[in-house]
Amino acid sequence: MSEQPALPPLWQWPRVAGQALHVRRQALRLPPAAGADRGHAKGGAGATLRLVMVGDSIAMGVGVARSEESLVAQTAAALSGLVGRDCEWQRLGRSGAALAEIVSFAQSLEAAALDVIIVSAGVNDVTELTSTRRWQRGLRSLDELVAQRWPGAWLIHLGLPPMHRFPLLPEPLRATLGWRAQRLDAALIRHCASPQRLHVAIEGPVDGADFAADGYHPNATATARWAARLAGRIAPLLQASRPGQAP
Repeated sequence: MSEQPALPPLWQWPRVAGQALHVRRQALRLPPAAGADRGHAKGGAGATLRLVMVGDSIAMGVGVARSEESLVAQTAAALSGLVGRDCEWQRLGRSGAALAEIVSFAQSLEAAALDVIIVSAGVNDVTELTSTRRWQRGLRSLDELVAQRWPGAWLIHLGLPPMHRFPLLPEPLRATLGWRAQRLDAALIRHCASPQRLHVAIEGPVDGADFAADGYHPNATATARWAARLAGRIAPLLQASRPGQAP
């Protein structure tokens, strides 16, 4: 994110609060992508990859019509093609979920073995005013869970999106949320500077053509581009190590 959104002056804060209430009441609410929460992407020979995405509305495919168009499904398909292996995928989450709830989703996973866990979190922590300290505690809790249950899995964190570009949001609310998103994302980047973790920055949506009808979520075209980038970052990690084992 090249722009550096700034907090508005104190005299504008009442206006920001009023805008936030108005957006919450009036925003178009799109449903999760229709279809199955699990799928299988064909890629070739070798052991099947096991990939799960836990998180918020992005994990559940809000902004696209079918689960096959969701970020997790498209990432699995692209990843299978890159590494030449089948990939089983699963989505688990809820629109509106913040990190604390997303950790509980991960705790409920029944999978005995996983190769990749993708986490989509942060936007709702921005809007719910989660402190940086609480955000960091949640990240550590998720780390501990993954280390205990899936010690060889890669934990992939999606970077926070550029909320200062969201068409739905008026100014100065847009800049305010953009500033908070960048602060949480900076903490996430620092957190991911450890083995078995990866932060993948979001380079879009960049303009109105990338957004779904609600002006808040990426549409199918933007999601496909995002999935290709995500798979391209994950594939080298898997090619450098055996399934289920740290490199």
